[in-house]
Amino acid sequence: MSWTLRCSQNKYKDIDEKVNSYSKMILSKILFNDNNKLNHEKIISVKCGKNCPANNGYIDLWCEIEIENYDKIFVIIFENKGYTKIRLDQLINYQNFIENYYINENHQINYIMMRGDDLIQDDFEKCKNSNFKPLSINDLMEIFETLEPTGNALFDEFWYHWYWNKDIEEKSSKIIEEIFENRKNGI
Repeated sequence: MSWTLRCSQNKYKDIDEKVNSYSKMILSKILFNDNNKLNHEKIISVKCGKNCPANNGYIDLWCEIEIENYDKIFVIIFENKGYTKIRLDQLINYQNFIENYYINENHQINYIMMRGDDLIQDDFEKCKNSNFKPLSINDLMEIFETLEPTGNALFDEFWYHWYWNKDIEEKSSKIIEEIFENRKNGI
């Protein structure tokens, strides 16, 4: 995610216009829940830090984004829960840390609790008690349903090949499990 968001910067437009455009769409979806809001905007800078210490834990991904013609810096705090559950008060602790860090500064802070798969009910409950917005990779993948791959091996491997193959593998595994379970039960 860090690499994708950094590719949205205007300085990469001439290097790979399609990757830059698609990356801006992802950033736009995350910030504004609108894939196209940033289409004609210049992303001046995207600074990202991973595993940043905060209140007896580590923020998975911390990004600051500067967009031309916006009078504030956008901050995105990602908590990634692909394989684990949210700990008690984890999101609130991170939120308190970030609010104190940016006190009296002109920043728009966006808290994202991200999962690699579909969100579970427990995620929604914990997000409701904090300012974290639940978001799954599935939500971002909708952007690519009508778009052709970029031709960039790294970008396409994640956003097209790995993700879609992962989904197919998971569905195939469930079907195989059902077949074996039915055989075991004599069906």
